[in-house]
Amino acid sequence: MDVIYKGAIVTGTFLFGLAENLTGNMRNSVLVLGCLFLIGLFFMQKTWLQLPNQKHQSG
Repeated sequence: MDVIYKGAIVTGTFLFGLAENLTGNMRNSVLVLGCLFLIGLFFMQKTWLQLPNQKHQSG
């Protein structure tokens, strides 16, 4: 899990700098990161883990 976290930091920083370098505008970099967050939310919704129904026993 720690590797994924560090990879996300490096990838996000790289894409922010790349977008700023290609467009010359930092606002476009923020737009790119916003799109990445939306894509991430989409994939998180698609891979939502369903927990099995737990029956409560009383008594």
